Amino acid sequence: MNQTPVNPENPPVKPEKKRHSGIDLLRIIALFLICFSHANQTFASVSEFTPYSFASLLSIGLTPFGTFGNVLFVICSSYFLVDKTRSRAEKAINILMDSSLISLCILIGFLISPEPLSVDTIIQQIFPDVFALNWFVPCYAIFYLLSPIAVIGLKHFTKKQHFVFVVASLLVYGGLSLLGLPPIGSNLLQFFYILNLVAFVKWHVPSLAAHKLANFLVFLIGLSLCYAGIYVSLLFSEPSALTGRIPIFSPFLVTAFLGLFNLFEQMRFENKFISYLSGCSLFVYVIHENFLLRTITRVNYYYWAYATFGNDIAVAYMLVCGLFMFVAGFLLAVVYKETLARLTTLAAKGTAIGINKLFDKIYALCFKE
Repeated sequence: MNQTPVNPENPPVKPEKKRHSGIDLLRIIALFLICFSHANQTFASVSEFTPYSFASLLSIGLTPFGTFGNVLFVICSSYFLVDKTRSRAEKAINILMDSSLISLCILIGFLISPEPLSVDTIIQQIFPDVFALNWFVPCYAIFYLLSPIAVIGLKHFTKKQHFVFVVASLLVYGGLSLLGLPPIGSNLLQFFYILNLVAFVKWHVPSLAAHKLANFLVFLIGLSLCYAGIYVSLLFSEPSALTGRIPIFSPFLVTAFLGLFNLFEQMRFENKFISYLSGCSLFVYVIHENFLLRTITRVNYYYWAYATFGNDIAVAYMLVCGLFMFVAGFLLAVVYKETLARLTTLAAKGTAIGINKLFDKIYALCFKE
C-alpha cells in the first residue's frame, strides 16, 4: 500500500480533542437539581406544612435533588480522573482561591448593606473553606488531589479483584447505609466510593455504556426504588418527621445515575456554549450556596413572599427561588469567569510554584544528597 511520505518540516496535525458536550450538559443538569434542592431546603425550614398536603409531599420529593446533583457531579469528574495518575496542586489551589474570593465579594456586598453581621460571621466568610461553609468545595479539592493515589491502587487490581471490591463496597457501604449503619462515613469517602464504581465500569465494561435501553432501565428502576423507600416511609411516620434524604452510598442511587451518565456520555456532539457553561459550574455552586445568601437573603425572600402573597401559592415561591438561583448563578459565574477568575488563575499558578520551591528547600535540608 502506498503511503504519503511525512515531511519533517510539516508534521501531520493531530486532530483536536473534542469535548464531551453530553457530559457537560449533565453537569449543568446536576447544578439545576442542586439549586432546586437548596431552594426547597430553605423553603421547608421556614414553612409550616399541612400533613400529606401537596406542598409537603413535593418538598419531600425535592429534598434528594441535592444528593442527585452531587452524585452526578462526582461521576462526571471521576470519569476523567480515573485516567489520570497525577494531579496538579495549581488546580486545587485555584478552586479554593475562587471559593474564597467569591465569598469575599459577597461579604463586601453585605457590609455595604444595612444587614448587621457578627465578627465571627465576617471571619468565616473570609475563610469559607477553613470553616467549611460550603462542604462540597474543599472536599472536592481534596478529592481531586488524592484521586491519583486511588487510581494507581485500583489499577493494580485484576478485573476479578476489582469486581470483588466493587461488589463488597456496594454490599457493605451500600447495603448497610440503607439501614443507617455504614461502618464509617465521610463526604470524602463517598467521593472515592463513586470513583471506584466509575473506574470499574470505564476500564472493564466500557461496552455497557452503549446499551441505551439497559442504562435507561437501570436509571428508571434505581430512581424508582430510591423514591419508593422515601414515600413508603410515610406509612410509618408523619411527613413532618421525614427528611427525604437518601445516602450517597445507596446502591440504588449510584447505579441509577451511572446509568444516566452512560446515556449522556454516548451523546457524541460538541457544543461550545454548553461546554463553556459547564466550565462555570463550580462557580455557580459557590455563588448560590454562599452562607450569607443561604441564611439571610434566601430566608428573607421567603418571608417577604409569604407576607406579600400569602400561603396559597407557597410552592411557587420555592420554584421561582430555585430557577432564579440557577439562572442568576450562571450569569454571575460568567461575569466572574471573565474577570476575577483570570486573577485567581495567575495567583494559583504563582502560589503553586512558590510552594514547590519551599518544599524543595525543606526536602534539601532534611535529605542532603
